[in-house]
Amino acid sequence: MSQDNQRQRVGILVYPGVELLDFCGPYEVFTSVRLNEERRYEESSPLEVLLLSENLEAIKAHNGLRFFPDCALDDCPALDVLTIPGGMGIREAIRNEKLIRWIKERG
Repeated sequence: MSQDNQRQRVGILVYPGVELLDFCGPYEVFTSVRLNEERRYEESSPLEVLLLSENLEAIKAHNGLRFFPDCALDDCPALDVLTIPGGMGIREAIRNEKLIRWIKERG
């Protein structure tokens, strides 16, 4: 974490066909992080977690659940961590030139 005690930003990339557990599990872990266990209910996580997608349209996970991302790639703020979950949809996502270019630029 930065010396000025700001929250670090974690982006979780979501796309059509993403496996629900593959992004919800990390989301739960990142948002549950606490630096002071004794004050875990008084303090928020030192991590800000955002669901990212190519646009702000609803995403349909592999199991059919629909949900909305927090921000589109074009509007995504700087990230400290980028998580790319798996699932059947990754087969199509890796052919998306815009998405791959964005990941390379962020790397």
